[in-house]
Amino acid sequence: MVSGVTIDRRRFATLGFLTTLTVLAFASWAGAQSRLSTGFYYPLSTYVSTGCSYYLARDAAHGGCYPFDGFYHLGYDNRAAVGAPVFAVSAGTVAKIESDGAGNVAIYVQHTLSDGSKFHAMYGHVRSTLRVGDTVLAGATIATVGPYGATSSHLHLGISPGPVIPPGNLEYGVNAYWPSTNGFTDPINWLLTRSPASLSTVRLTVTVTGGGVVTSSQTGIACGGGATSCAADYMPGTNLTLTATASAGWTFAGWSGSCSGASACLVSMTAARTVNATFVPATATVGVFGKTGPVTGNTGQSLATVLTWGPAANATSYEICVDTTNNLACDTGWVSVGTRTMAVPSVATGQTYYWQVRARGGTAVTESDGGVWWRFTTRGGARFVCDVNYDGRADLLWQRSTDGLAAVWYLAGTSATGGAAFTADAAFGAAWKLVGAGDFNADNACDLLFQHTDGRLTAWMMDSTRRWGVRPLTPTAMTDADTKLRAVADINGDGYSDLVWQKESTGQVSAWLMNGTARAGVLDYAPQQETDLGWKLMAAADMNEDGHPDLLWQHDQTRAVNVRIMTGGVRQQSLAITLVPDPGWVLKAVGDTNWDGRPELFWQHTSGALGVWTVRGLVVSQAGALTPSSNPDLTWRLVGPR
Repeated sequence: MVSGVTIDRRRFATLGFLTTLTVLAFASWAGAQSRLSTGFYYPLSTYVSTGCSYYLARDAAHGGCYPFDGFYHLGYDNRAAVGAPVFAVSAGTVAKIESDGAGNVAIYVQHTLSDGSKFHAMYGHVRSTLRVGDTVLAGATIATVGPYGATSSHLHLGISPGPVIPPGNLEYGVNAYWPSTNGFTDPINWLLTRSPASLSTVRLTVTVTGGGVVTSSQTGIACGGGATSCAADYMPGTNLTLTATASAGWTFAGWSGSCSGASACLVSMTAARTVNATFVPATATVGVFGKTGPVTGNTGQSLATVLTWGPAANATSYEICVDTTNNLACDTGWVSVGTRTMAVPSVATGQTYYWQVRARGGTAVTESDGGVWWRFTTRGGARFVCDVNYDGRADLLWQRSTDGLAAVWYLAGTSATGGAAFTADAAFGAAWKLVGAGDFNADNACDLLFQHTDGRLTAWMMDSTRRWGVRPLTPTAMTDADTKLRAVADINGDGYSDLVWQKESTGQVSAWLMNGTARAGVLDYAPQQETDLGWKLMAAADMNEDGHPDLLWQHDQTRAVNVRIMTGGVRQQSLAITLVPDPGWVLKAVGDTNWDGRPELFWQHTSGALGVWTVRGLVVSQAGALTPSSNPDLTWRLVGPR
């Protein structure tokens, strides 16, 4: 017997006499991570087999190792020095780890063959930091040989075909069926008649900036402390956690790449990944910086407000607060942003907002502009949208010329998603023309304005497509037949829609300022008319997002389109948008149909074709057909909103 070694018949390597010395041709090699001819890796860099092991005799009749006291050894024992590296025979997943009671462990790894079937390899009497669920790569060092007795350190290698670890655990088996193989599989002979699955790997690359280290929950990544970049390969589908630990005098600022934030980084290796970890000095001072826009005190601010600010030295992130209370404190909570811009969500019309930005770098924080908060006020008055189905987007209004029936198309962007006829006496008759839509009782519903051929004006008070009231306007009619209603818009920002008129013979423009359905005053535009009477007022809409309805004009001969930028009734400037190449196109309606706070322009050709312009910054950014591109029944005419 081997001197000084206690025989443990219950564990991996039952010791006995060396009765046979049969050296097999395949069982001797040298050099780290050598490979068998079939593609598997040798588990040790140096290996000599006696046909069973250094310690156990071979039972040639049954393929197993010589039994002792009713136990049957189920693997090879391969002598190796303490600390010798142990290599995975192929890629796999750790299925089980157990202790041998002597400070060593046995690692059970499930591997895959080229035909897709599974087998388990048990690497016994080793020391390792692996955990159940870890993935190992082919030929990777998964353990080192542990001490065993005084001079008998060795690796126990066992093979069990199939996806389930057998009750014998590849260690030993009670010899209840002697003489039998009792579950023994000759490991190397078995590997020499099969090939491993060809499993590709994906690479995780980690970079570290500053003082700190990054480690992975699975073996492979230990980066930092001088190594600013490191990488490891993993089997596809591996899930692992990266942990950042700051060095003394440093603090972890956050992740970038495949992770963000500053908490633990969870990485799913479904593809190659790159993760960056940034550490900053704990005592770093963040530089001074300032806000850039909108300038403090700005009024008439767009509802699509974007806040911007300059850079701060040593800043790794920014936080912003937008509040409605002027108390130099953040009542709504600071919001972390990764860039130096932020679009303000859900702003209200006519509301003053106060805002501040602060920069972070480690534990240091600096507020912009020396702690001074800025403010802006959105454009006044409620921004009316003729939204019949209450989805926040403007809809198109139609009227049939044969009987006066009114209907609506529901829009989403440049497409109609549905439609309906207006209910409750939806047809006044062909003598009543649908001339506009507005809000005549400040309930933000799309009320309809009709004018009779004799000049009388009547408003339908609406709830979606349901008419709940009819109210004649005061005065009840436009008595000048030469003056036509051209647009409906809230000119003075009081929440009620006003009526904009143009006298055809002179081109003069004026407005009835309404208080509900009653006229409260008359406004003459300045200038009141165009010198070229070919210009016709077609619609009113806020084209430059300053809170004031602007006037849209089209020339009845050249078909050119101009916008008069207005403040109330005073023209600030006149701008040409573009030229309509086909004189058959007429501007019929305006409205925001895509939730961006800017109106789209809707056109109808004399052929019945429908088109739409998307205008951004008074420039046509997109022009095309509406969907559907026409109303097949030409008795219907597009009438608004305008």
